[in-house]
Order: sequence, then structure tokens, then C-alpha cells
Amino acid sequence: MRRGLVAAALLGAVVAGALLTAGAAGTAEVVDGYALFLGGLAMVWLVRRTRAASGADLSSSYDRAVRARQRTHPSRPATLERVEREVVLSSVSAFDLQVRLRPRLRAIAEHRLAANRGLELDAGSPDVREALGPELWELLRPDRPMPRDRLAPGLAIARQAELLDRLEKL
Repeated sequence: MRRGLVAAALLGAVVAGALLTAGAAGTAEVVDGYALFLGGLAMVWLVRRTRAASGADLSSSYDRAVRARQRTHPSRPATLERVEREVVLSSVSAFDLQVRLRPRLRAIAEHRLAANRGLELDAGSPDVREALGPELWELLRPDRPMPRDRLAPGLAIARQAELLDRLEKL
């Protein structure tokens, strides 16, 4: 910081000397201009010292926390995080399986069956049951009742993955 200001002052002196030598301005004007230039450099030095002393050029603890979080935790889509929570909750509780994950799986199955096979999930035809398989049909059938024991274990994540793979193959 100091070196830059000293170098600027020396450069200003060289310019002032060149102006005097070339006769482009009178001595009084060059001296006044150089004094004004040095005053500007002094102001820059004072502002920098004041900022450093006050801590204004330091980042706040909030800014540091945000930067640290961005480096360590890249943001993920909120929908992805929500679906991940639903999958975990559905493995823990039969109620969450019925209320949270089942509607998503039904929507996927309805779309895949209609688009790829021209079938309607809620019709429950033998073709639909065959395409889904017995376990997936039992989970997605339209008249599936709410679980009696809401706290009973849901469907294991590995089993959920197998059923989703079956849906993807439709």
C-alpha cells in the first residue's frame, strides 16, 4: 500500500519536472498542481488507514458463514430434497408411505401406463395388474385402505427402489 503511494508521488514528481522542463506551464502552476496531487494521495492514504482501523473492510460473520456454506454445501433443488425426505419417511411409517409417497408413485404409474400402453391405472384391468405386478398393484390400487397402524414400518428403501425400477420399465 505504501509502496504504491510512494511510487505515485515519484511519478507525479517526474511529470511535474517534465512539465517544467518542457515549459508547458509556469513554476507556480506546476508546484500548485503537484501539491494538489500530493494532497489527493494523502487523502487516499488516510481513507485506507481509517477503513483498516474501523474494520469496515473486513467481512461480517454473516458474510463469512454464507461463503463457507456455499463452499461446503452446494445448493440442491428443493423438490429433490422433499422427495428424498418422503422416501425416508415412507420407509419408517406406513402412514407416510400411504399419504406421501404413494400419490407420487400413482402419478408416475398413471402417466407411464397411459403413454406407453394405453392403459388406465384406476380401471384395474388384468393388463394393468400384469404390467405392474402384484406388489406394485397392491400399493397403487385405487381402493387401497389407510393403514390400521399408522406407525407400522413402511416399505424399505431398497424395496422402494425395486418398485420404482419396475415403474420405469413400463
